[in-house]
Amino acid sequence: MTVLKHFNAILDWHRQQKSPVSKNLRPGLAPEKFQNKAKHLPFTLPSELKSLYFLHDGIKDNVPLFNSFTFLTFNDAIAEYELACEMAEEFEVPESQDGKKAPKLEDYWKSTWFPVFGFQGDYYLIDTAKGSRSPVYGRSGEEAAVVWYDSLEKMLLTIRTCFEKGAYFYDDDEILSEDHEKANSIREQINSKAFKLEVQSREPSRQELDEQPDGTKRLTSWFEEEGHYIEQFYGPDQRKIGQSEYYQGELMRRDAYEYPAPGEVEITSENLMGMMMTTKTRGKIQPDGSVETTHVQTFMQGQMLFEQDLTKPFDELDWGDDDEDEDEDEEA
Repeated sequence: MTVLKHFNAILDWHRQQKSPVSKNLRPGLAPEKFQNKAKHLPFTLPSELKSLYFLHDGIKDNVPLFNSFTFLTFNDAIAEYELACEMAEEFEVPESQDGKKAPKLEDYWKSTWFPVFGFQGDYYLIDTAKGSRSPVYGRSGEEAAVVWYDSLEKMLLTIRTCFEKGAYFYDDDEILSEDHEKANSIREQINSKAFKLEVQSREPSRQELDEQPDGTKRLTSWFEEEGHYIEQFYGPDQRKIGQSEYYQGELMRRDAYEYPAPGEVEITSENLMGMMMTTKTRGKIQPDGSVETTHVQTFMQGQMLFEQDLTKPFDELDWGDDDEDEDEDEEA
């Protein structure tokens, strides 16, 4: 199962670092013991989550697995779930602000959400109603939850990549730390449907337009952050044909635009931070200039990792090993 492959790679990184994680992993739960604990829950847990608990029953003493988050023991996860359900009964949904859509209780908590990773009241949650197809929701304190990863598999792939590419690391004080910008860039590259963070300062401090004799143009936008600038390229017909983004003078991302048919665009995005990750996104151009995504392909080092047809209904999307997962659910 792919989730175990990524999870074991994360654990191998900790073992190589001789981190506290490798010393505090709990033995896995036997299937019978797991089922005895889970039988009081009002839902069935996805088989891929079961496989993690069969391998290891969380981490002792809340030692962080990534960033500040620990892998909750099954007992702790159940206790946190029951506490969240109790608190939801008295939770007051904030009023709508600035004309935005009025929030609902299910934006903050659903009885089908189960916490897997946690840190001081913040959680990463799986919606058990969607089984192995569930995205992973991030919930911080009393803020509304958002889709942070496309799936548990992609979450573990993201964490693995962050360790392998240095976005997660132990600092000189032996504290597990994070390069926020790099880690979020990796997350957004791997998780095409997940929540996108807004860059705090998107208004450029200076812009310069360079027009070539052949009619092509380059618009360079400089931002307040040192060495942060974006180059946008336009063809003679004024359609965007490319974009390059730089941080501290280093090229981090490059996009190429093609227009295979009227009203359609294909964007090839290359992450150039040493990950060799490429995303090809096809979509329809809307009247306001935005793009409605229809297809997504994700490649790493030239090998396709994921392909999604977003024109299909949610329950028909190809999520990889679903047939295998469903068989394991039936056996369980």
